[in-house]
Amino acid sequence: MYNRKSHANFILIIAALLFTVVFVGCQGEQGKADSHFKEGKTYFSTGQYQKAQIEFLNATQMAPDNPDAWFYLGETMTQLGNAMEAFQAYSRAETLEPANPDFLLKTAVFLMLSDQMVSAEKKVEKILTIEPENTEALFLKARILTQKGELAQAQTLFKKVISLAPDHINALEKLAALKTRQKDFTGAEQRLLRAVAIDEAAIAPRMILAGFY
Repeated sequence: MYNRKSHANFILIIAALLFTVVFVGCQGEQGKADSHFKEGKTYFSTGQYQKAQIEFLNATQMAPDNPDAWFYLGETMTQLGNAMEAFQAYSRAETLEPANPDFLLKTAVFLMLSDQMVSAEKKVEKILTIEPENTEALFLKARILTQKGELAQAQTLFKKVISLAPDHINALEKLAALKTRQKDFTGAEQRLLRAVAIDEAAIAPRMILAGFY
């Protein structure tokens, strides 16, 4: 005789078993993805970028919604000189976490270098809305303003970067370049000497200084 209650219980048991199998499978995949991600970070930290690339690719395939895995894949591709792949990875990370300043900054740099100033500036402004004193975003905005010919505003921002991060050699170099364009050679020399004092191995400021003497 057909027992409706027994049949319902049987269906519930089967459903529970299927859920358990799927859940365990997902947990297993996530664990593997995490393992690949950790291995990738270890390889990356020791400069083994080819091996890191393989691990991060595996991590992004197993856990495509992990923005950090995409970000580190972008960092690795940058180290390997694969600009397009790096930009794609950074963009994917930003899509997954659109308010992350680090992700926004990376895509903004690529956009600026490809002469897409309007798009780059929008991303920088978004970063500064989140973190008004983000020195790298301020530095990038100053570089964009320089390329747009808005030198007075650029100079103000380079000075702000230096006030927030006195050891920011790149900001000192860019400010020195602006001072040179303004024929303020004394001001330029002062910034370059500061840069050399911060990092005696820095080549660029030494080469520029050599042209002064």
